[in-house]
Amino acid sequence: MIRNTWISLDEPSDWNSALEGIPHAFGHTWESCHAMSLSTGYDTYLYVFETDGNRIVCPIAERSFRGHIDILTPYGFSGFVGKVSHPDFLQYWKQEAAARNYVCGYIGLNPILYDLNCYKPNEAYVYNCLYAIDLRLELDELFARLSTNRKRQLRAAGNNCKIIFERTRLLDFLLKHYADFFKRKGASTVYQFTPETIIELANMNNVILFGAEGKTGLEEVIMLAFTPYIGEYLLGISSNDARRHSVTLLWNAVKLLKTQGVEWFNLGGGVRPGDGVAQFKERFGGDIFPLKSLKQIYSKNLFGQLCKEVNADPNMLSGYFPPYHANTV
Repeated sequence: MIRNTWISLDEPSDWNSALEGIPHAFGHTWESCHAMSLSTGYDTYLYVFETDGNRIVCPIAERSFRGHIDILTPYGFSGFVGKVSHPDFLQYWKQEAAARNYVCGYIGLNPILYDLNCYKPNEAYVYNCLYAIDLRLELDELFARLSTNRKRQLRAAGNNCKIIFERTRLLDFLLKHYADFFKRKGASTVYQFTPETIIELANMNNVILFGAEGKTGLEEVIMLAFTPYIGEYLLGISSNDARRHSVTLLWNAVKLLKTQGVEWFNLGGGVRPGDGVAQFKERFGGDIFPLKSLKQIYSKNLFGQLCKEVNADPNMLSGYFPPYHANTV
């Protein structure tokens, strides 16, 4: 028997229960999705597919365009996850999406977790890559995998900075510097979190906040989020563009997540493949994973109509999706 369930943010206990026994990332959790909803205002659910003892889940956010609803995965690395795949899952999922009158969906996938192959190849688009460190390896082996330059930087760091764990002080730093930092970087609107989102994230039990103090005081702060399966480099903010403590902080992040028993550390990727941010993360010696997203259309006629209304090409799926939203971000 097939069962589709949509668990809202008003039901955190049911949300957590649905995730039990399924390898998942921070982006799947109620905590992450609730915090992100404070910035987006999107109605957000955990979709649960169950049959014959199998369970597949995925967080889904709804957004409106001219009275019609399309869906996307909330900020983070989530997507469809489950213990095993189901041969007819794609068919049932699309029927469910159509029954809820969704126009289309942008579903980000987490490449580190088990790939359920729950999509057609022509619906999956590789748009970037991420770097992840296998924390099941011994610390000595992880150090050996670092680039020569990274090893040199860590050895030279010595006592040049002091690691700070005072949460109130670190949160104050984030709130003071967050907006200006991402403005300087020319970051996408997807990173424009409200103070409410940052405060809620900073006070979670599955979030680690720490920073580096130099000669001028607190100079850089990073935020880690984790489940037993994956830790994530969620935020890294500095008071200037130098970010001279980043290598030391991320190496400390590796050690902190290992003490939590986390299996992988997802560093994320660059803004664009191969850019300076990507090269910085690559030098930590992790594995490279392709980042895929699904671009699915559930109502072809309505999708075409909405694209036509804003002079967008409904066949241009390689860019921003859905095309009719491109000028709203």
